[in-house]
Amino acid sequence: MHTTLITGGSGQLGSCLHELAPANTRIIAPNSAAFDLSQPHTLNTLLNTYRPNQIINCGAYTNVDKAETQGGLARRINADAVRALAVYAAKHAIPIIHVSTDFVFDGCKRTPYDPHDKTNPVNAYGASKLAGELAAIEANPKTWVVRASGIYSHHGNNFALKIIELAQQRELLSVVTDQVGSPCYAPNLAAALWKILAVQPPAGIYHFADLGEISRCEFAQAIVDEAAAAGVIKKTIPIEGVLSSHFPSPATRPEYSVLDVSLLKETAGVSVSEWRPALQGMIRRLAAGTHSH
Repeated sequence: MHTTLITGGSGQLGSCLHELAPANTRIIAPNSAAFDLSQPHTLNTLLNTYRPNQIINCGAYTNVDKAETQGGLARRINADAVRALAVYAAKHAIPIIHVSTDFVFDGCKRTPYDPHDKTNPVNAYGASKLAGELAAIEANPKTWVVRASGIYSHHGNNFALKIIELAQQRELLSVVTDQVGSPCYAPNLAAALWKILAVQPPAGIYHFADLGEISRCEFAQAIVDEAAAAGVIKKTIPIEGVLSSHFPSPATRPEYSVLDVSLLKETAGVSVSEWRPALQGMIRRLAAGTHSH
C-alpha cells in the first residue's frame, strides 16, 4: 500500500491524480489551508504526521502576472516549500515528483525544448519555478521534475474553460498568435505521473505535454469549434489573432515553449496523445455534465 501525499490536491491536476490513482494507493490531499505551502517552516511537522511514502507536488503559486509584484510569496511556495518536501523525501528515502513549467525557458528557440536545454526564465513566476526545480534536485537526488505546459481540464481554472465561458458571452474573441506551445490535458499528465512512480525511471528532469505545437489563438479556435460541435456552446464564434502587445501585461511570456516529450516516453513508457483528441476528450466530459463537481 502506497501512501501518496498530493499537494495542491484540490486543483485540476490534483483532482485528476485522485481520479486515476492506482488501486493500491492511499491518498492524502490536504487543502492549501491545512498544508500551507506559503509557510515552508511548518511543513516538516505535518509531513511527520502524514508519513507519506511518495510525494507528488503539484501545489504552486501560478498567477504569472501577480508574481511580478508578489515575488517573495511565489518563491516561498514554488521554491522554499519544494525544498522542505524534498528534504523530507531524502531523509526518508521516498520518491518525490515535482511538477514544473515550460516557463523556465525564454522562448527564443523555434524547435521543441529538450529537458537539458538551457533555462532562462523571462518572468518572476518562471524564476520561482526554476528555483524550485534546483532546490528539489539539490535536496534529494531521487527527484523527478516533470515540466508541463498549458495544463487544462474539465474543471478548475484554465484557458480552455475561460475560452468556453467567453464564447458564450461574446460574438468575437481576440487571442494572441505569438505565443506557441503544447497544451496539456490534466488527466494525461496525471496518468504520466502515476506511471513514473510505478516505473521509476532515472531521476532527473522530464517534459510532458500533448503532442503538437499550436498558438494560443489556434487552440482557442479549436476549443470553440469542438465545444460547438458537441453542443457545449450554442454556436462557434470567430477568433481574431492579435499580438501579445495588444494585451499589455505585467509579466513577459515566452513566445515559444513547445516541450519535447520523447525522453519520458522512452524511459518510462508513458503514452502521449495528440492535442486534438485530448481536447475532444475534455469537451466530451463537459458535454456529459461531469464538470458539475
